[in-house]
Amino acid sequence: MEKVIMGTRLPAKLWLDEVEDSCMSQIMDLTSLPFAFKHIAIMPDAHAGKGMPIGGVLATNGVIVPNAVGVDIGCGMCAIKTNLKAEDFSYTDLTSIMSKIRAVVPLGFDHQNKKQDQGYRNV
Repeated sequence: MEKVIMGTRLPAKLWLDEVEDSCMSQIMDLTSLPFAFKHIAIMPDAHAGKGMPIGGVLATNGVIVPNAVGVDIGCGMCAIKTNLKAEDFSYTDLTSIMSKIRAVVPLGFDHQNKKQDQGYRNV
């Protein structure tokens, strides 16, 4: 699930299987920033942005980077509180759930031009 690659100065933790070349270039640039802290995190919906990947997380030490918020903040990701607990699921369960999510949730950029609501019921 999580993949770690070593960058110029810091590691990057990726939670996606395939990364667009332009996005990977931005990830590697982030790993070399002198103010970047601990590691760079790349979420499953990541795609190239304007200087930093959309779906990327950049913790910093002593500076604020306004562009790190991105140009499409809230482009479709959400967090929902449930009564489910991680310990209730086996690794096999979680792998199956992730596989089903990846089958119906487009990853990357320019997949849809309008709101989509079909498919989520199959997860």
